[in-house]
Amino acid sequence: MTRPAGLPARPPTGLPGSLPGWLPEIPGEQPHPLVFATVSGAHLYGFPSADSDVDLRGVHLLPVEEVVGLRTGPGTLDRTWTRDGVEVDLVTHDLAKFCRLLLNRNGYVLEQLLSPLVVASSPLHEELIALAPACLTRHHAHHYLGFARTQWRLFGKTGELKPLLYTFRVLATGIHLMRTGELVADLTRLFRYGPPYLPELVAAKREAEHGRAPRVPAAGDDVARLTAELEAARDASRLAETGTAAGALHDLVVRARLGRWAIRCDSGKRPPNRHTGERQRMNTPPGAERTDGSSVRIGALVPLTRPGWVEAGRHVLAGLELAVRDVNDAGGIVGRPLELVVRDTAADPRKAAAAVDELARLGVAALAGEYHSVVARAAAARADALGLPFLCSSAVLDALTEQPTEWVARLAPAQSHGWQIYADFLLRAGHNRIAVAAEPSVYWASGARVLRDYLAPRGGTVIELDMRVLTPTAVCDELVGERATALLLLVGLPEPAVSIVKSVRRDRRLTEIMIGAPAGQPEFAEWARSLGDDGAAIPFLRYLPERLSPLGARVETALRERLGEAPSFVAFEGYDTVAVLADVLRSHGADHARIAESWPRVAVEGTRGRIRFSRTPGISVWQWAWTPVQVVDRDPAEPGRFRILHSG
Repeated sequence: MTRPAGLPARPPTGLPGSLPGWLPEIPGEQPHPLVFATVSGAHLYGFPSADSDVDLRGVHLLPVEEVVGLRTGPGTLDRTWTRDGVEVDLVTHDLAKFCRLLLNRNGYVLEQLLSPLVVASSPLHEELIALAPACLTRHHAHHYLGFARTQWRLFGKTGELKPLLYTFRVLATGIHLMRTGELVADLTRLFRYGPPYLPELVAAKREAEHGRAPRVPAAGDDVARLTAELEAARDASRLAETGTAAGALHDLVVRARLGRWAIRCDSGKRPPNRHTGERQRMNTPPGAERTDGSSVRIGALVPLTRPGWVEAGRHVLAGLELAVRDVNDAGGIVGRPLELVVRDTAADPRKAAAAVDELARLGVAALAGEYHSVVARAAAARADALGLPFLCSSAVLDALTEQPTEWVARLAPAQSHGWQIYADFLLRAGHNRIAVAAEPSVYWASGARVLRDYLAPRGGTVIELDMRVLTPTAVCDELVGERATALLLLVGLPEPAVSIVKSVRRDRRLTEIMIGAPAGQPEFAEWARSLGDDGAAIPFLRYLPERLSPLGARVETALRERLGEAPSFVAFEGYDTVAVLADVLRSHGADHARIAESWPRVAVEGTRGRIRFSRTPGISVWQWAWTPVQVVDRDPAEPGRFRILHSG
């Protein structure tokens, strides 16, 4: 391996005697040159115990051919091994990924960059340090507040001293940062912010890595006091509202990649390690208890290209991404950033199954998303076969898997539940001769069967119109001949849905007929753009409550800003998916089996209500029973406004 001229392996600057003397040998053994490597974890925080492992964090530099080609190099490298009885945990990010984390108000990567325990450095490291002040904002307080909350909850569950000390550490670090602009991670330098018993807790932690906390009756009051102090310090801070380093960091990455630091690295081979006990981790470790910058990955399946419904996919993805941002702003997964690995399914079941295989190889902790039911069914079958947890956001097909599975859970209501509510709405509105214009699809056929089975015993008749053989004009003739009072569109958007609606609206024989779209197409802006006023007064299913909770209202505002338009219910489904998975990952770790075992214990406040999973008769997966269901339409007097016609 050739080391670039711009990345000399500078020696450590005064590592304490409690750290092994052989640490500086490690950077030279890595498959890619390191921009820097520093010590993080308990040694940085001022309370290492005799059996503490050594957490090394840093940045590696991928060569240009591993960035611009088809075979890209690793954004994160994660190794754990033992030498001389000491466990070493090394996590490095590629320079570009690290810079993105710096711009994402991530306190942990700043602490790694500015750690005084330097194992290796370089001119690039010095440039990054110089840019650190331009990355700092008052919003870094959200990171420390969020992580304090997760550590306090963990302390409540385990009673261990470690999460209690982490709670005090991050609050004190956050307060000092907001007041002075200085980032100090060593708790022993921050005792003045904490309660008087804090030195005793540090001394106890140094004696045992995982010991129980001594009884501290005042801890709850002290945590509440420091939380309030951090919030006040944030509000009064003179730190900038937004960072200003984005341009400089971009230039730094470009220079490093293409300029005097661009190199060829033999990344296909890693130098043999002469130490024993090493293990190479290719996926997320079983527990989420680590407090470092290595990411926890979730695989996201969404339709982003045709023939998939791209607009629906864009809304699902917006919800997923917003929730990931909020999770990371609140401290991530016990201090580790949550990362979304997105794959386009394009409404293709085979492509979805291949994406599941790829994401499993990449080591994701769980799968999320998917809008199209037939695609979600293929993804669920593959996830079940691989033993990979899958929380499906939006697909509603009852038979999501052939057999009951422990690996898959779902937020969206089953099709039989939602469409029966829609059928009840039809009967209450006086419709008993209902035509369905249907394209061939498992999803549409299932919907037609739900309607037929519900309506027939109640005096309703379902008339099926095969859109493989009928033109929109012929549909109008069939509606007249069958004396239908309602037409339901079980077809794709934009075509043939748009042509059918326009034909019916312009046929004077059908002025009294109701057009419906139970699958929810009129929710989206594409519908309004394509049909204008003709798209109003077409009832559809929407999975939202009559009034959003405060969380839902905040998320709605953020989604509107992100999308540039009103968010659909599937955007909320995307957000709630990540909210549930983040809660599970914090509580149960990233081990696949533990995640799947946690489905029946989930209790999360989502944007649309409290989410719990249960076994529901006739449903093969763990099901939220039930999300709120509405039948709504666009108001003809104001097509941008939705009217609630019926609730279930």
